[in-house]
Amino acid sequence: MSDITKIRDLAAQYLPQIYSITKGKVSIWNKVQSKFEKKLDDIKVGEVFENSIPILLGNAELGDSISIRFLEFIDQTIHSVFKRLPKHLYTRFIKMIEAFIQAFDIKLIEHPNPTYLNLLAEFLAVLRLLESNEYELIGFEKQIPNGKSIDFELKNKQTGSIALVDVVSIHVPNKKAVNKDLLRLTLDTKLDDKYNDKTKKLITKEGIYILPIFWFEDSIKKDILEYLDENNIQQRYIIEPSVLVQNKTTEKIEFIFSTISSLYS
Repeated sequence: MSDITKIRDLAAQYLPQIYSITKGKVSIWNKVQSKFEKKLDDIKVGEVFENSIPILLGNAELGDSISIRFLEFIDQTIHSVFKRLPKHLYTRFIKMIEAFIQAFDIKLIEHPNPTYLNLLAEFLAVLRLLESNEYELIGFEKQIPNGKSIDFELKNKQTGSIALVDVVSIHVPNKKAVNKDLLRLTLDTKLDDKYNDKTKKLITKEGIYILPIFWFEDSIKKDILEYLDENNIQQRYIIEPSVLVQNKTTEKIEFIFSTISSLYS
């Protein structure tokens, strides 16, 4: 970033909806500034910054078209969730935004797994559910009897039944790092482990669901589709997996979030 003292100003320019939702509070953006500068001081030889909101803002300031478009997509996604919320959830939602814009890591470049994408997945997932018009959001981080928390509590508008939905981001290794058998084992294990961890010691598991968000490179798309085709993971507790893709044409760059089956059918 050419001038790290401008995070708040850059947010006002490139994330106008998020800036408006947070009301441009100096305390929020100063916290981002302070934490980011500390990360810069702590970086060591052989380490790099993962992508994050401050990095994307810096890239946008330098004119990077993909970063500008991705920030627009993020901004619109979060605004679309916000406008569907009851007012009593506004404060809790702003806390989610704060966590999101402060999510930046220094990690070895050969093991990318940006924290901010995992948090973005939660915004994307709940928007998908709300846009279906089947549910209304009741709350965030619902505590359940075993002491665990679930990302979202929703109510079915027709039946009144409650659904507790936990989002799991699965960052799939690229094709060079994993064969098909290992891929199947990795995905099965991640999904089962997530559900079993959330539901252990519960007398009843009714109404608890996992919504997987897959992150993978295009080179492994065929293997992912074969896995989904051969393994009916839409079991009682798994909601159909989704994916975020970048579509670049000669005219524009767009980002699309949808179920994997609808994108690649």
